Amino acid sequence: MYRIALYVYKRLYVYILMRIPLAERRRVINFLNRVRGKLFPKYYSPSVNVTEPITLNQKWNPPMPDWLQSEMGELSHLEFHLNTEEANLAKFEHFVVGIKAASGKKYRELLSVIPKTRYDYVLIAPWIKLGGADLAILHHLSYLSRHGKDVLLVLTEPELSTRLDRVPGEVDILEFGRHVNDLMFDEQRHLLDRLLIEFAPDVIHVVNSRLGWYSLKVSGTAISSVSDVYVSLYCDDIDSAGCPVGYGREFLVPSFPYIKRVITDNSVYVETLRKAFGLPKEKFAVVRLPTDEKLLELEVDHSDKSQDILWCGRLDAQKRPELLVQISRLLPNVNFHVYGQVVTGNNNDIARELIERPNIKLHEPFDRFIDVAREYRVILNTSAWDGLPNILVEAAAAGLLIITSDVGGISDLVTQTTGYVVVNHSEPGEYVKCIEACLEDPAKSLEKVVGAREQIKKHHTRLAFDRSMTELLEADPVGHLLETV
Repeated sequence: MYRIALYVYKRLYVYILMRIPLAERRRVINFLNRVRGKLFPKYYSPSVNVTEPITLNQKWNPPMPDWLQSEMGELSHLEFHLNTEEANLAKFEHFVVGIKAASGKKYRELLSVIPKTRYDYVLIAPWIKLGGADLAILHHLSYLSRHGKDVLLVLTEPELSTRLDRVPGEVDILEFGRHVNDLMFDEQRHLLDRLLIEFAPDVIHVVNSRLGWYSLKVSGTAISSVSDVYVSLYCDDIDSAGCPVGYGREFLVPSFPYIKRVITDNSVYVETLRKAFGLPKEKFAVVRLPTDEKLLELEVDHSDKSQDILWCGRLDAQKRPELLVQISRLLPNVNFHVYGQVVTGNNNDIARELIERPNIKLHEPFDRFIDVAREYRVILNTSAWDGLPNILVEAAAAGLLIITSDVGGISDLVTQTTGYVVVNHSEPGEYVKCIEACLEDPAKSLEKVVGAREQIKKHHTRLAFDRSMTELLEADPVGHLLETV
């Protein structure tokens, strides 16, 4: 029950309390803290009552000297708070101390589980799961471990990371969020700030961590004075009103003075942010992610008349499975194979619609794309917004024809010469035209597939990724980070 209450409080703090004036926020927090003490005394760390000052003895707090009182009196005509009336001087005879030992105890606990006292690179992420950003993190960690760097991966959310087995063994992992989950958000941020400044790595790299971004926003001056700061951003999200939101919109501008490099996987988002905020191009770096090169070895054959089309993705607002349902109604003779799962929100209705469609077949999510790539010739992507989806990079490498919405950074890979791009991407009929065109003209489809594969060979191999990372670090030399082994 306590964990549920704490989860609700953290969300209220981030999305509501942070938006109200500081004095009002403190009153609300003090009230909630008293409620916590009554409901959950086991988890309550009492603080000194800040309304009652602690009066120090004469040894540590001598009375104000006459010369200082005289100077205050002379300056009081400029600042009335400096008047030397007895009631005013009394407040200088004491001060308020708030004591809460929980953060200090957590700090000692964290130090006891971190294997080293010095790291070249600290990468801060919420978790390691199935998403595209998680895959990017794994590629960065792989590069750094192959180049002999001491790396600490800090996971700031308490949720279980399902893909820690893919983190290179040479990388140390700190599950920060699980250790500090019973602290308030600001307390967690203070702890993270202290750890980062204490360890002073050559590079601190923030990827999709709200806590990490808050640390940069609030304590960026101190953090950037001891380490070079990198952040990764891939695309905006879109809220229910159709407005762009996300870490780039919320944190990039106030954190920009402290950031040395903004890393993304596509050139489109670079221009989106630059145009939105007038930011200099020099701080941005496009590092395209590598794909499984075994996919490039698969035979490309578009001579058959297969009516099976692949669709992969989460069943959520971003991927728009409801658009797939509409397309399937317009193409009853085409079979759509869906590999995905519900991970955000309540999408039971759309899942039911997918199941009820006779020409849609649902499959369990696959672990590796190569396991299903041989069975299909065409992949359909209906995203409402995106960066450059890894699934499209893998599909291009495997020789599948791509039909996709024209959003985000997809145009870095898919154009009308390397696939079918749907500009009016909310209209199901536009996708239908592309599907019919590719099924009717296998030769033209093959030309597009070959062109897309050449793009993969040029930009999305491990060699190309390593070259981009090395160029990035050589442009920003930090200590011994550029040494090779």
